[in-house]
Amino acid sequence: MSPSGIDESLFRARNPGFCLTFSRDVTPEAVLERYGAIPSMAENAGPADANLLVPRGGDGTLLRVGELGTWSFCFESPGVEGAMPWTLSELSRETETLAYDCGATGMDIVERWVDGHPLEQFEPAVFSTLRAAGTPLLWEYTQRHPEGRADVEVSPRRVQAVALQAIHDRVGAHVTHELLMQPLLSVWLPRRTRQSRPAEVAYPPRVTPASTTGLGSYLGSLPPLEE
Repeated sequence: MSPSGIDESLFRARNPGFCLTFSRDVTPEAVLERYGAIPSMAENAGPADANLLVPRGGDGTLLRVGELGTWSFCFESPGVEGAMPWTLSELSRETETLAYDCGATGMDIVERWVDGHPLEQFEPAVFSTLRAAGTPLLWEYTQRHPEGRADVEVSPRRVQAVALQAIHDRVGAHVTHELLMQPLLSVWLPRRTRQSRPAEVAYPPRVTPASTTGLGSYLGSLPPLEE
């Protein structure tokens, strides 16, 4: 944790990238089902034992899930299943899902979905990438934080950490490197179970963010969505 309270631990261990999703009021077992995995095949395992679930030469992704309050999270490293539109659509069915894709290529994407539809998507601190339907809550949070504003030069890791912090603030809890070292419900998801899912999704249009001038300091936690 940095002096400003922003946790960078996941990014210090990012290679070869990771994907982290949060789904509200969905159990960890139900999260696995929505990914297309079989919950009964999952094992409660730490990272070393979980890696033993990965078959030699296997084409797929290792899912590790847990629960923080009313939210369940799923962590993949490496893996991008949680960033796929068909997965996010299913995860967010009748609820809200937040996703951070820390890509192995260096491109990071933040998304917020509600009831099967994307409401917000952006690359941290890159004005031209913001897509939103309605108020871009996560983007606005990052811009209120001094180190997340697009007009302030800071290290890429700090920009990433602030964007992930926006998600953690929405959830009200943090997934840290230390948490991921603990036993979590883990299962291997083969690629063959993912091929038939449709990927046709209407993303919201690109929007021009409000100027960061005068936004001031961090104003606290994001409010919950209006029901």
